[in-house]
Amino acid sequence: MIGETPASEVNYWNVTKTAGTNIAGRPYLDGNFWASSDSNRFSGPMPTGVNGFCNERYVFNEQNIDYLPLHTYTPKPTFMVAFTVSPVNGTVPLTVRCTDKSIGNPTYLVYDFGDSTNVTGPNPVHTYRFPGVDSITLSIMK
Repeated sequence: MIGETPASEVNYWNVTKTAGTNIAGRPYLDGNFWASSDSNRFSGPMPTGVNGFCNERYVFNEQNIDYLPLHTYTPKPTFMVAFTVSPVNGTVPLTVRCTDKSIGNPTYLVYDFGDSTNVTGPNPVHTYRFPGVDSITLSIMK
């Protein structure tokens, strides 16, 4: 047919996955990473896939299709301190509640309330008796 590219002239890139570490540090050898000229932005589909691959194929044109385009991968930390505090301000006496949001299931947590009070446990409640600005810190151990 007029206007169609013969199948012999079409490049289908990376149709199957092969186990091994690829250039993005992910568990499959296959895939290509397509970046803009400043190497700062991905020029293909949104990087929301698994194992370092995008969810959609990357079509350059009707003759070139990459079925396994790579995206950059930032591993999630396996152990990290995180918590929320509510309320964050008010008048004394002010009772605050801390809620642990740490990653990695820490077995020991110590909150330092900045007023010479330390409390262990994941979700402590503390009452500030004197006005001032205090910082709360959380230390965790595995």
